[in-house]
Amino acid sequence: TPGISREQFLKNSVDAVLKDSIDWQVAALRAGFSSVITSDMLRQWEVTPWDMQEMVCGSRDDKGPVRIRDVFRIVLDEELSAAASPIVEELWHVTDQWDGDMVRALIKFVTGSDRLPLPGTELIKIELPFVAVNRADHQRHLGMLPQAHTCENTLELPNYWESLLSVNGHVPETISD
Repeated sequence: TPGISREQFLKNSVDAVLKDSIDWQVAALRAGFSSVITSDMLRQWEVTPWDMQEMVCGSRDDKGPVRIRDVFRIVLDEELSAAASPIVEELWHVTDQWDGDMVRALIKFVTGSDRLPLPGTELIKIELPFVAVNRADHQRHLGMLPQAHTCENTLELPNYWESLLSVNGHVPETISD
């Protein structure tokens, strides 16, 4: 546009994209939130904007040790929850020894965010979705890495324990090689 400075053009463009185009969404969010919790309630409870941000986005400040199962609700698939699973026991044994940064890296791998939610407000599902039907499958499982689905906070693990036993001849093969 003639007669407008570069700085003003950039400011107008940023405002159009980051403010004006989402005004209706912010208004709808504000209306929905206000229908449940009024600003008077927030003042009465002494909730600051920073408190609200932490409630919605999670905390990034706490760099101390974190136990995943103390922050997240853990949902195990049937195979893992049927009995005391060595895989789950070892997962907790290993992660409980990690420092806060390592645990946050795992949390980011599983959830897509390294921020910690308020305890008990989010869940992580741990599943063993991979089926080994013979010794070669078990051998392949031992070389697999865990997989994650961040949209559903799901951690998929190969059944390393069963595969180790099978490869070492301790579990009968269900289908012959």
